[in-house]
Amino acid sequence: MRSSGFLALVLLLLTSCAHAEPVTQPSSSVHSASLPSGSVFLQERLPYRMFPNTPADAFVPGLTREYRNGKLVATYRDRVLAARDSRNASLLYDERKRTARFITGGAAWRFDPCRDRNGLRVIAISPDGKHGACLSVYSESNNLVLFDVRRPDATRHVIFRHTTDSPMPVAWATNSQIAVLELRRGQCPFYEKYGYYPTNLAIIDLTGHVTARGPCIAGILAGPKGLIYVQYKQDSGLTALMDDILDKRKGSLYFSTDGGTSWQNGSPAFEDEKGNVYSFSHYAEDGTLVGPGGNAVARNLFDAQWSQ
Repeated sequence: MRSSGFLALVLLLLTSCAHAEPVTQPSSSVHSASLPSGSVFLQERLPYRMFPNTPADAFVPGLTREYRNGKLVATYRDRVLAARDSRNASLLYDERKRTARFITGGAAWRFDPCRDRNGLRVIAISPDGKHGACLSVYSESNNLVLFDVRRPDATRHVIFRHTTDSPMPVAWATNSQIAVLELRRGQCPFYEKYGYYPTNLAIIDLTGHVTARGPCIAGILAGPKGLIYVQYKQDSGLTALMDDILDKRKGSLYFSTDGGTSWQNGSPAFEDEKGNVYSFSHYAEDGTLVGPGGNAVARNLFDAQWSQ
C-alpha cells in the first residue's frame, strides 16, 4: 500500500464493489515480459474528482489484473489479498458486502475482521493464506487483530496494542511471525509533514509476544527472502537536484533488503522468489512500477502484489 495514495485508499475502500470481470487488456502500459515468474497482481488507478477542489493527484483504484509468468490470465474487480506462498490461497475481498472468497472460486463468506465504519482497514494475509492480521485506521488504530481467514468473526482478537496506521504497518515474516511497527514516541523520528509516526520494528508471534525489536523505520514489507525496511530520508546529491528541477519535496521513501546497511530510492511493492524487489518510482507521478534494474515495468498503477 503506497503512502502517497492515502486519500485514494480511503476512496477505494468506500467505493469498491464485487463483480466478476472478463479478462480485459489494461488501459495502462504493462511490459509483461519484465514481470517475474509467479502471479503478479497489478491494480490500475483512475483519476477521482468528487469536489472542484479535489487535488489533481487524487485517485481511486480500478480493476486488478493477474499476470501469471508474464501472461495476462484474469481480471478482478474485488480487492485482491495475496497469499505470498500460495496463489490459490489468495482471496478476493468484496469491501462493500464485507465478504471474501478464494481466488480460485467457490462460495463467499462473511469477512469483516477489523470493523471500521469508515471502511478503511489494513489487511495482511499470512504466506500460506490461513491467517490474517488487520487494523482499522479510524477505529482503534493502535490495535492489531489476528484472525482465521475462514472464520474471521469467530476468531478475531487483539494481539498487539501499540502499532500505528502508518502506510506499511504490518507484514508476515513467516506463517508464525509478524513484523509490525511499534509506536516509540520520543525515541524514533516523527515526520509530521508526511504522516509517519515515530515507530520501530517489532517481531511478534501469534500470541502477540514480542520476540525481537529492530531499528526505527517508517514501514515494513516482507518477501520470500526476508524483511524489507522502509524509511523516509532527506534527499541529497543528484536526487536532491532532481527534486529542485521537478519542484518536489526534499525527501522520499527508501528501502533496504539488508537490514538497513544499504538503501535504495523508491516505495517497495513486492519481492519475488529470487529476491528481486519491485518498487514504485520516487519521481514518476503516473504510478510507475520499476523492476530491480530501475526500468519501468508498468505505469498508472495504484498497487502491486506478488504470489508464488
